[in-house]
Amino acid sequence: MNSRTANKAGYFGSGPRVAAFALFFGSAIPVLLLGRGLMAVFVVLALSCLISAASWRSFSGYISTVLRHPIGLAVILTFVLWLPNLLTSSDVLLSLQTVLRTLAFLAVFAVIRVANDFDDQVTKYLLRAFVVSSALMGAFALYTLFVGSELY
Repeated sequence: MNSRTANKAGYFGSGPRVAAFALFFGSAIPVLLLGRGLMAVFVVLALSCLISAASWRSFSGYISTVLRHPIGLAVILTFVLWLPNLLTSSDVLLSLQTVLRTLAFLAVFAVIRVANDFDDQVTKYLLRAFVVSSALMGAFALYTLFVGSELY
């Protein structure tokens, strides 16, 4: 499905929520310089903006087609093959946490991938936010390195 077809399908709007998603998610990786907690806040804000902008009927239909794709089937098969290992693990809860965390990462990646496929503007805003926030964090890192080392 190309982005023109996806835009006509109306999965996501092109309003301020989608722009906020691109801003928060594009800035999430460079903000890692300030800590994992702040990066997690940016990712959660980005996903909440994206989820609030979604048209759920068409979005859930797209997700079901993605799960029927060979890569989606491979992810489901991997999860099914991990299940016996959960039962034989010495720490079942830790193994379950690891599997669920991996599935959550894949789900977040799928949602972001869908958002990028559906609108060319999202990708453009996301890349701009990444470049600007990378430059700002780089300037902050240089400042703390040479001038205000007590800040960081």
